[in-house]
Amino acid sequence: TNVVSDYLYPVSDLIERDNVDTSVFYAPAMQEMRYGGETYGLPVDVDVWGTYVNMDMVEAYDASHSDKVGGLLKADWTWNDLLTVAKALKTSTVAGYSSGDQEQHLFKYYVSTGHGAEYLKPIDAAKGKYETNFDNDWTREVLRFFKQVKDANVGGKQEDTSFTSKVLAMVNKPLYYNNYILNDGKVTNYKFLPQPKPSAEGGVKFPRRITIIAAFVAQLLPKCKIKSVLDFSV
Repeated sequence: TNVVSDYLYPVSDLIERDNVDTSVFYAPAMQEMRYGGETYGLPVDVDVWGTYVNMDMVEAYDASHSDKVGGLLKADWTWNDLLTVAKALKTSTVAGYSSGDQEQHLFKYYVSTGHGAEYLKPIDAAKGKYETNFDNDWTREVLRFFKQVKDANVGGKQEDTSFTSKVLAMVNKPLYYNNYILNDGKVTNYKFLPQPKPSAEGGVKFPRRITIIAAFVAQLLPKCKIKSVLDFSV
């Protein structure tokens, strides 16, 4: 949108003039800088989001309970796995899970469904005009899970220091949050996991590349019109 509206100026000639080796940048991020055969910038950094888990809390729980949760903390874990662990680790003084920044939370979970390309709906693609596409089954699936998290009462609004202060078991944060943990020094036994993948009701896991027929989705998810995430209160 900014390019077709002439708000951005291409820097392709400057890159060529200064012999900038663009191959040193992360390829997908570099591709985001290009449009219509021109380059409009260089990526400063890449935010890798995931979930930090206090493993001292996990190990303490598993040592005193038969329903151990440590085995759920794998790279291919699911939304249901996250909720199960959050419920187990929540105590009167420790929250089980916090989503971190709320404004990006819906998008991160939406992308984890494998349908990120459907997040935007073209209005006039030639002019770079799009709108967010919340009225779809995958948004409803995300919101269904968010309601499960709310109903489980596993957390609430937490400050950035909650995880490092040991009053929060799991938090959704970018990779650079690791620096805050190291600098604080209170939490030394922790794990960083990628964004969990969706789970169908009943614990049936969706495949990594989600292919699910529309008829099944129609039965699984509520039929509601969502023009904006703010229209849907969980």
